[in-house]
Amino acid sequence: MFHVGERGALEVDMPRWRAITGQRRSEIAGVGWLDAVHAEDRDRVAQAWWRAVEQRTAFEAEFRIAGMDGTQRVLAIRALPVADGDQLVEWIGTCRDVTEVRAAETVRSALAARAQNAAERTERLHLVTAALSRAVTVDEVTAVVLDAGKQALGVAGRGVALVDEGHDRLRFRSLLGYPPLFVRSWSDISLGAVHPAAETVRGGRPLFLSGREELAERWPIPDLTASLAETDEHAWAVLPLATTDAPFGVLAFGFPAPREFSAADRAYLTALADQCAQALERATLFERVLAEAQSSRRAEEIPDG
Repeated sequence: MFHVGERGALEVDMPRWRAITGQRRSEIAGVGWLDAVHAEDRDRVAQAWWRAVEQRTAFEAEFRIAGMDGTQRVLAIRALPVADGDQLVEWIGTCRDVTEVRAAETVRSALAARAQNAAERTERLHLVTAALSRAVTVDEVTAVVLDAGKQALGVAGRGVALVDEGHDRLRFRSLLGYPPLFVRSWSDISLGAVHPAAETVRGGRPLFLSGREELAERWPIPDLTASLAETDEHAWAVLPLATTDAPFGVLAFGFPAPREFSAADRAYLTALADQCAQALERATLFERVLAEAQSSRRAEEIPDG
C-alpha cells in the first residue's frame, strides 16, 4: 500500500517498487516513479494518473517496468482519493506484481488459439476431402487443392507439377499467381536441374524455405532469383506428390511474407499434399480409361474396307 499527496505527488517510500525497479527513494518522489515505467506505456499511465487527480476519480492502470535484474515485469496499480468533506486529503493505493498471472494468461490464450487453428485446419481438410471426392479430372483436382491453399494459408503463388511420360521433366499443370514471364520460364523443369521442385521429386521430401536468403543460398540460380524478385513471394513450401516411394509430381505454395513454418503448418501442408496425390492418381486413371474408351469407340466407327 502507498500514499500520495492531494496534488498527485508521491510523498512516501515504496520499498517494494524500489526493490523491483532499483530506483532510489529520492528518484521515486513526486512523479519520479513514472521514469521506471516502460517507454511505450509511460505517456498512457501519466495521462491516466493526472486525469484521475484532476477529476478526483479512481485511478487504475496496468503497465510494464524494467526490473533491476533486467527482466520485464507487469504491475497493476489502483489508487482511490480520500476526502474529508469536500477537501481532498490524499490518495491511497495498492501495487501488485501481476507478471506471472499475465504470462499464464498469454500461454492459455496461445494454447487456445493453437487448438482453434488446429480445429479449423482439420475442418478445412474435411472440406477438401469432400471436394476432391467430387473432382473427376486432373484439372478439377488441381483447382480444389490450389484453392484450399489460398483460402487456408493465404498463399500468393501456387502450382501443381507432374512428371512427364518420359520421366525426365516436371511440367506444371497449373501455375497461378505469377507474372506471365515467370510462368513461361518455369512451367517446364528438367528433373536433373538445380531447382527446388526438381530436388523435391528426386529426394522425395518436402522443402520449407523461410525466406529469399535461404532460397538463394541453397539454390544460387541467377535466373530463378531474378524471376522471384518480380513476384510477391518471400517463403515457399514445395511438397512431393506420391502414393508410393516414387513421387510423380510436386505441390508448390509461395507466401507473401517470410515465414517460419510451424509443426502445425508442416502437418497441414503434408496432409494436403497426400490428399492431392491420392486424388490425382484416381483422376489420372479415370482420364486414361476415358481416353481408351473414346479411342476404341472411334475405331469402331471407322467403316471396313
